[in-house]
Amino acid sequence: VSGDARVYGNAGVSDNAQVSGDAWVYGAARVYGNAQVEKPQHVLTLGPIGSENVTITAFRTKDGHHVNVACWNGQIGDLWAEVKDRKKHQWHADDATKGQWKAEYKAAIALIGLRVASWTPVAEQVAA
Repeated sequence: VSGDARVYGNAGVSDNAQVSGDAWVYGAARVYGNAQVEKPQHVLTLGPIGSENVTITAFRTKDGHHVNVACWNGQIGDLWAEVKDRKKHQWHADDATKGQWKAEYKAAIALIGLRVASWTPVAEQVAA
């Protein structure tokens, strides 16, 4: 963590992750691996969401992005398949509540997709 960057609350930064510039990581966010967070827009945390009231953290990496939802880790394009699988096995509620959870995940995936689309991977910045 360098520059004017801040990490506070229950947030965590680990592995080879780098948080710099004027970035803030906070709440229940988990930034790790090859994360490259240089400004506030390079990380997005949403929650609680869904049947398990989880927090979703998306962050920029050297090669693009990473998404963490509770114990699931991957890319935004793979998240809906994971939600559908969990819906079959773990969503124990009435139809209205299940509809709410589905709508929350769809909205979160759309928002994360917009944010990720605005990120230039670090590898491309270095090559430019």
